Amino acid sequence: MTTPVAGHEGAKTDRSFLRSPATCAAAMLALQATACFSRQVLPARTQPSRDRPSIAIEPGPPPPGTGRVVLDSTDGPTEVQEVVAYASGEAYGARGFGFASATSTKPICETPCVADLPYGNHHLLFGRDDANARYEATVVAGAKPSVYRVAPSVTTGPSARGLAVVIDVLALSALIFGPVVMANASKAPSDVRENYQAAAVAVTVAGVVALGVGLVVDFAGRGTIQPGSGVQWVPADGATYKSVP
Repeated sequence: MTTPVAGHEGAKTDRSFLRSPATCAAAMLALQATACFSRQVLPARTQPSRDRPSIAIEPGPPPPGTGRVVLDSTDGPTEVQEVVAYASGEAYGARGFGFASATSTKPICETPCVADLPYGNHHLLFGRDDANARYEATVVAGAKPSVYRVAPSVTTGPSARGLAVVIDVLALSALIFGPVVMANASKAPSDVRENYQAAAVAVTVAGVVALGVGLVVDFAGRGTIQPGSGVQWVPADGATYKSVP
């Protein structure tokens, strides 16, 4: 008589579970959440032309030790902030590892505007607080007045996410219900057993199809992000802006 090896049946059960449609559906949903929801990255925007902006209020002379930079955007008024500090932290625990970071900023102005910054490099953010929509640039404040003009980053979507989630929930429900019906078909009377099995197969197939449709809908509506572009220059005639009449 052969003695069963401890844990052998459990291992077989685990392999059966990994092959179940419900597990496959959960894996595909995880893939969808991490990959298909990501916005499509488009080529960066064309570098803006070197047009001097119009400034309504004539600024006074820059304070000592500062360089004057005129900031402008091709997309109209745009909020500008400067990064003043970075902070990051790590956490370890019995169940894993965590990492967090934060950026501290201060407001500069809203384009078009004149900024008098201490001499040196400045890390500026153009656009909304949404990290995907902001354009980051290093602007140099020097002895000669300069202009920095930006075409900010542009984002769209994602769209149809609600529809994709509804389809995915229905698909997952079908992929769970179908195998359950198939497992219980053996207990049904012989005259209806085949009907139970056919129904189980139909529900499972419908779940697979619905999951595929959900992936397609979500992928098609995942949205886009087009990185911005900027240019800084020192006008030959020294005029960094046009006065508003």
